[in-house]
Amino acid sequence: MKTLSSILVICMGNYCRSPLACGLLGHALRQTEFRDKINIESAGLGDWHAGEGADERAFLVAENYGIDLSSHVARKITFEDFHEFDVILGMDLSNMEALNKIKPETTTAKIDLFLNFTAGQMEEISDPYMYGEEAFESVFGQLQQGTIKLIEKLKNGSLQI
Repeated sequence: MKTLSSILVICMGNYCRSPLACGLLGHALRQTEFRDKINIESAGLGDWHAGEGADERAFLVAENYGIDLSSHVARKITFEDFHEFDVILGMDLSNMEALNKIKPETTTAKIDLFLNFTAGQMEEISDPYMYGEEAFESVFGQLQQGTIKLIEKLKNGSLQI
């Protein structure tokens, strides 16, 4: 078993869910003794939004909870990411399928569904892109639930990678 030092969160375009997850995880970890111990980043499976900030609805929902996404710049996952991160978390089963297809055989990264790794729930976080702010609020709630569980596991030493 190794110590968790880095997490990469993934969604389709690094525009909605993964920026929210990255922002929320980073914000929550900064409130704990793990603040300088775990690097959190995000990326997308595609490059549709590369170079852009987070979706305005994601930005606004995060802002409502005191989380700043203003420094987010969307990017596509790289080959190197599979070697630089301990854990790579997809938001839904289609993300997981794509990650498992492109992962190099030599990776040691644990690849898992966000809510399965964080909260032990085989549950997807649906893409809110085609919906309104309420969908982004719902996604935030799921991410928050997973983040709380992840921090509990870190604090009690039950997280295994």
